[in-house]
Formats: sequence, structure tokens, C-alpha cells
Amino acid sequence: MKQKMKQWLGALLSIALILGLMPGMSLTAYAAGAYNDYLVTTDANKNKSGEGLTALQVKFNEKPWYIIADNSTAVDAGTVTLLAADTSFGTSAFDSTAPYSRAYSGSTVKSKLDALTAEGDSFAGVKDAIVDTDLTDVSVTGAKLYLLSTDEAGNVPDNVRKFSTAWWLRSPGDNDSRAAFVWGEDGRVYGYGTEVGGGYGVRPALKLNLSSVIFESGTNTFSLKPAYSVTLSSGANATTSGGTTSQTGLTGAMTTVTYTANTGYYFAEFTDITDNGITATRTSSTVVTVSGTPTSDATITVPDAVEKTAAIVTKAPTAKSLTYTGQAQGLVNAGEAENGTIQYALGTATEATQPYTTSIPTATDAGTYYVWYKAVGDDKHIDSESACITVTIEDNKNTGNSGTIEPVVDQKGNTPKAEVEGLDEELATNVMTDDEKNKVKIDASTGFYSGLKISQKNGKIKVSWDKGEDASKYAVYAAYCGNKFASKPVKTTKSTSATFKKINGKKIDFSKNLKIYVTAYDASGKKIGNTVSAHFAGKNNKKYKNPKAVKLTTTALTIEVGKSAKVKASVKMESGKKIALNDAHCAKLRYKTTNKKIATVDKNGNVTGVAAGTCEVYVYSKNGLAMKCTVTVK
Repeated sequence: MKQKMKQWLGALLSIALILGLMPGMSLTAYAAGAYNDYLVTTDANKNKSGEGLTALQVKFNEKPWYIIADNSTAVDAGTVTLLAADTSFGTSAFDSTAPYSRAYSGSTVKSKLDALTAEGDSFAGVKDAIVDTDLTDVSVTGAKLYLLSTDEAGNVPDNVRKFSTAWWLRSPGDNDSRAAFVWGEDGRVYGYGTEVGGGYGVRPALKLNLSSVIFESGTNTFSLKPAYSVTLSSGANATTSGGTTSQTGLTGAMTTVTYTANTGYYFAEFTDITDNGITATRTSSTVVTVSGTPTSDATITVPDAVEKTAAIVTKAPTAKSLTYTGQAQGLVNAGEAENGTIQYALGTATEATQPYTTSIPTATDAGTYYVWYKAVGDDKHIDSESACITVTIEDNKNTGNSGTIEPVVDQKGNTPKAEVEGLDEELATNVMTDDEKNKVKIDASTGFYSGLKISQKNGKIKVSWDKGEDASKYAVYAAYCGNKFASKPVKTTKSTSATFKKINGKKIDFSKNLKIYVTAYDASGKKIGNTVSAHFAGKNNKKYKNPKAVKLTTTALTIEVGKSAKVKASVKMESGKKIALNDAHCAKLRYKTTNKKIATVDKNGNVTGVAAGTCEVYVYSKNGLAMKCTVTVK
């Protein structure tokens, strides 16, 4: 049984061998490429000779070649490798310069092949169609035309290796002065090599980029693809980058041109514009790109960028009616916009000083705020003009500012005595008319005029003042702005300064706004008067800053009785981008006379002579800094 099985298997093997020798009946499987009919390494072609072998030759750059590798259908390849089929490249020494070397990288024959693609030489016009090839075995990169290695030559069938003369390979021989070669008569590869100074045939190979050429099967010829041009027009109101708007001599893809709309312009939507392989695409409202590979001369008219119109505020935001609560409150009711989004920013009466955002601004402290708004346009519209809303957070309590006013109306004759609530010295000085003041009994406590100097350090506040006339004791009162002063002082002292670190029994919150005033007493304990109330920002406040100094243009005035002159003053603020406390706390500058019987002063610093004599007019900043002007009335 075993003997019969062996006989049967032997018969099958014999049949297979016979079939393998018959034309067209090869059992060898291979992946067919687009140029498989010309590939010399296939079983169908590797034994051809004479006219059959010659028929496999292709032409490129007017020279005959054999296709020794077909990667035309390989992923990310698209090449064929060609080997010179004739002797038109002549002969050369491998290395003709002593000391002779077998290193291909510096060889004479390599230099000869490299020169063929130089400007003006025979392969200069087609070099862009030849792939740069790295020859890692001999440390050469970017070769255009090159010699085969012994391994590569070994993969070429004998019928193609045979040549009219011996020809060089790039592989080194068995010593420093020998290089490998192929003996043309029989196609044998000699790896041990021969002396590099001898003159052997030059038979280069090259890798052809099929995307740069076309193949004419009737003549078996590879030729460069025809060169095309791309012309772009229009695209007004935009700036181009990348390639030029007129590109010529293109055998492959054009250099992409990008149109970017100028500021205030945009590209309206459009469907892709295509002509002979070139396409203009709107990639965003401000960008159009033109790209592609021309199949013929192409002309594209790029749409012009269109000028943006302004977004519209269809419903303006409105101010809220607010009262101090101690918590942050939204300042306005939201607005609405068309072709954009309403955005808001806090600022001054003349401009926005903070960034615009979609969030409605909030504030905590009592005071006046300026909310700016505008419609920020979408990608097809510009922003609208900005506008401002004034919003006030009212103080809900009597803040106990400096200088008390007795809530009593002078009793005239038999008229009943009446009380007046909510008055203080600053209200009387800065708001009431002289006639109104005469109707209200005001104990302005004008005997203590000192300014206040306040410093904040190490979790403490230090306040200092000038010694008041006849004063022997002082009481310091402090509170957060928006809150009433406590009846109990934070400090009492016989000195002209005091330091404290708590308000209402708790550590000071330096992120808030604060206020301070000082009361002076004589030796008997009788109250002499109060300083002005100093309003100031805590050192950790992220929004507000404080005055640094008060300046006067003159420190002396002389006026006549009944005449007026102005005390001109200014405030120098701390540096930085923070803003000053608003006037809801107190006026930017406050004025006080030491003797109203000699001269009076109004809230704007206008001094009026009442009777002959001399007095002082003090000018105070929000935080209590003071300067004085001597007034002489004649």
C-alpha cells in the first residue's frame, strides 16, 4: 500500500513539473502590477532572450530601460524601478582618484551619475519625475540615478544581467580597493569585486514617480505629463498667502492659495467652485482655499469678500432699581440683539474700562456704576456702537458720617420744637443751600479740622491725625462702607495715632471698602468735634484704589467782603488700573472753613468773604488726606 502511494505521489509531481515547463502554465503566484507585462522578474519574462527580451524594454528620456520592480499599485508608492538597457551611459572607473576607495558615497562613478541631473545636463528636465532614493547600505541619501547593490542585482534575472561589457555595482569588494561588478558575458555577480580604477560599464537604475509621467503603450514610452497653468482672479477685500494667484508649468498639484478676508469683511456662503481639477472652498466665514491637481489649464474666479454690516441692539438693557444688601447684585436687565450678542462692561461715564462679556455686571457696594453695552456681531457682522447706562445702588442706612447735626429746628417764638432726622455735616456742607442751613440748627463740630492719614499693614490699620486745639483724648470709629458706625469706638487714645486689627470684634476684611472718623475731647471730656469721615478701599480690594495726595494751586487767598474766589485743588491717585471709589461714598473733594463768620466755602471750593479777618479752609480727599488754605478777608 505504501509503495502504491509513493508511485501515485511521484506521478503527480511529474505532471506538475511538465505543466510548469509549458508556456502560460506557470504555477508561480505573484501580485500583478500595472506594468506586469513589462516586468522582467516574472516567470513569463525572466527567461526571454533576443527580440522577446528587447520587446520588454520601455523608454524614458529617450533611453531604453528594463522594469525590474513594479510598485505601481502598492499603497503610498506608485513607482516603477528602471535599469538601463544599453551602453549609452558609457564606461567609468569606480574610483579614479588615489588613494582608491571602494566607498560608493565618494566614488567617481556616483559623481558621474549625480551630474546627469544637474542644470543643463541630459536628465535635468526630468529629475522631478525621479524619486529621491536612500541607499542605506552605502550611506547615501536622495539619489536620483544610482548603481545596483549585489543583492538587488541578484534579484534581476540572468537574461537582463547579461550585457555587452562588465558593469559596476555599488557594493564594496573584499578589500579597500575593490568594488563588486557583474560579468556581462554570463551575467554572473562577482561580490568579491575588482580593482576600482578599471573602466567598467555604467548601468544605472532609477525609481520613476508614476504621478509625474504618462505611459504610451503603443511605443512603450514614459513621458512627462503635460504642464498646466492655474489662474485665479477676483477675491477682492482679502489677503492671499501660500501660492501665487498665477501658477504655470504644473505637472502635479498646485501650491494651495489661501484667501483671508480683511478686517470688517467676510465670505458669503457658496458651493465649491471647480475647474479642471482645481477647487475653491469656503473653509470659514473669513477663509477660502484654492487647491488641487490640474487636468488641464484651469481658471477660478474667487468670490469677493463682502463688507460686514453692524449688528443691531433690538432691546436695550435697562437699569435696575437697587438698594444695598451686602451681596453682589446684577446691575441691569438683559438686552437683546440681532445678528450678534449683547455684551456688557463696567467703566466710567466716558468709556468702558473692563472687558466686554456676555455676563451682566454685578456690584455690591452702594454707589453709582456705569454699565456699557453693545451688540457684538456674529461672523457676518461688526459690533454696534457702544452705549452706557447709569445704575445706582442706594445706601439703605444712615452711615454715620463725620460731624453730627443736632436733629433740632430752632424754636421761634411760641412755635413747637421739631426734630429733623438723617442730617450730617457733609450733607449740610455739600448739599444744603445757605438759606436751608439757616433754617436748621447745625452743630457741625467745627472745632476739629485735622485730616487723616491711613496705612494698612500686617492685618492692621493705623490712622494718624494732627493734635486738635485743647484736645487731650481721641476716639476712633471704624465701619465697612454701607454699614452704620458702631456706637463704641474701635480705639481710644491720648496720642495722635491709633492702630487696630478688628471691626465689630472680627478681623478686618481688607477686600472691602471701609470708613473711619476720629472724635476729639478736651480734658473735661467735652466733645470738641469730629474729623471728616474717611472712605477708603481695603488693600486687598481688586477693584478700587485710594488717593495718594491732595494738591492746591495756592495756599493763601485774599478776598473782599462779599466777594468770592475758588480754592483750586486736585487729587493724585495711587498707580495701577484700579478705579477710585465713586461719589456715592462722599465727594471727591470736600471743603470746610474754620470760621463761617469770616468766610464760607461751598461744595465746589468757592470761598466767600463774610467779615474782615483770617481763617482756614481745609480741603479733604475721600480717604481723609487734607491740605489747608489761609483765607484773609478785607
